[in-house]
Amino acid sequence: MNSQSLTPYFGQAWTLTVGYADAASTSPDGLTYKDISTNIWEPEALHITFEVLQSTFPEPWWYADIVIYNLDVTEIQNAVYNARKVILSAGFQTGPTSSKVIWSGPVFQVVYERENVVDQKITLHCAANPYVMNNVIAFSMGVYSTQADLLVKAAGAINLQPLASSGTTATLSPYAAKVLKETQYPRGNTVFGKTSRYLSQLADDHFMATYRDSTSAYMTEISDGKSVPDPDYVFCPPQPPDQVWNVPAGTTPTIIGTPHQFPQGVIFTVLLDPRLQVKVPIQVVQLACVLPSQLTVNPDPRSDFTAPFNTLRFFVGQVKHVGDSRGNDWYTEVTGYATTYAAGLLNGGFGVSSGQ
Repeated sequence: MNSQSLTPYFGQAWTLTVGYADAASTSPDGLTYKDISTNIWEPEALHITFEVLQSTFPEPWWYADIVIYNLDVTEIQNAVYNARKVILSAGFQTGPTSSKVIWSGPVFQVVYERENVVDQKITLHCAANPYVMNNVIAFSMGVYSTQADLLVKAAGAINLQPLASSGTTATLSPYAAKVLKETQYPRGNTVFGKTSRYLSQLADDHFMATYRDSTSAYMTEISDGKSVPDPDYVFCPPQPPDQVWNVPAGTTPTIIGTPHQFPQGVIFTVLLDPRLQVKVPIQVVQLACVLPSQLTVNPDPRSDFTAPFNTLRFFVGQVKHVGDSRGNDWYTEVTGYATTYAAGLLNGGFGVSSGQ
């Protein structure tokens, strides 16, 4: 049987596209691409595991560790051994969480080995921009130049995609674009040092976050501090077959286990959902049919733990996708920041959120 699943949240799907250098390539990046994928239901030798991390913090770097077992097509083996770039899509075969891209970036290292003597194993260690942000930039800025001018020149100096607040993929939030343009230097100055240092300084000046994927750097506030946006996605636990819960339309019933609180927000796990990403603007998620009391840890007055979260809306601060095509692991772990904690970041109040 090799038919497509018709049931949402059932039936894993994944595709790994590998790019390798090829003089005959017609692609703008000079790479030729080969696909590795399967939705087959029967047991088979081909097996893949992966862990992909995206975060609103500049460190750790965004990364993907992808392991391929028992790849037996010689042409594709050669492509993987010489991989320069990989694109990984994962999710389910149908429904709102159907397979989409969760990683696209350069390969840092390829490791070949045999596990338990008989299983061929190829590990692709991938990291976003492992070298670019360490490039040293050196240029001068005229009097009354703005921080936005510095950002444009820094990106151009290392051939980084310009940071912009518009276009198909925004890399600056409107707030970031506004404050950087309004902040002028009172005199001319010289810029010299690592790109990552200046990006971090610019973000810190306005209590914003900066992070980067394999092609771009991003800068945004976690929250504008004025209002809590409507959620992009609502999640709840699976509903028992004999019950109907009062949840918003379009709610995704894929929460695994019990969400747990940490000082600045909550960590929860859902079935693998490629829609969840760290991007500009920051995504907002809401938990339904989860009692605020479930997230309370009987806080000691002297501790940093917050009061119960009343709205159960959170800004997506970190996403980790984990998958095993031959095991039970096929989930996404989300680290969400409480809305008032996110607002506190913007206004410089780094105290713990009150959980509103």
